[in-house]
Amino acid sequence: MDDTERPGWVTVELWVWPDQDCIDDEHDVAIERLDRLVEGGRIDDFVVQEWEHQLDVSSPTLSDPQDERARRRLGEFQRWARRHGVRLPLSAPEPAGTGRMGPEYDAQDLPRILMAEYEDGEVRSVVPCESPEGTCTVEERLDELAAGVSRPASAAAGG
Repeated sequence: MDDTERPGWVTVELWVWPDQDCIDDEHDVAIERLDRLVEGGRIDDFVVQEWEHQLDVSSPTLSDPQDERARRRLGEFQRWARRHGVRLPLSAPEPAGTGRMGPEYDAQDLPRILMAEYEDGEVRSVVPCESPEGTCTVEERLDELAAGVSRPASAAAGG
């Protein structure tokens, strides 16, 4: 059995804007905290993925494999949010790429930082998110993980 298929295997994907686009150290702090969570056995592994400020969500195919991966993941995160009655920090897609930028497409603004937890390969939590019961940030969910809370305690995080 592959390690990622081991029962109870918990991984995290941290989606961030490229470093040069960030005005604070939020990404670095989250990465340091995730390192400590792996070292402490609270999670099994994590990976950092970059995405741009906007993502083409309407073209049939994308030339950049990273954009294609981001679009697939964004769809997973949105389906998870609908199933759990929470809202992700995403505005409605807007037209982009007109004029010299090429053919028009719908672009989705992406959050500066988003964290998705997986257990046994299934999405367990996506933050930041909000529900009628409240909001859960990346920092709050990292606090919960550090405290040993494996399932999100926040109703907003799908718990």
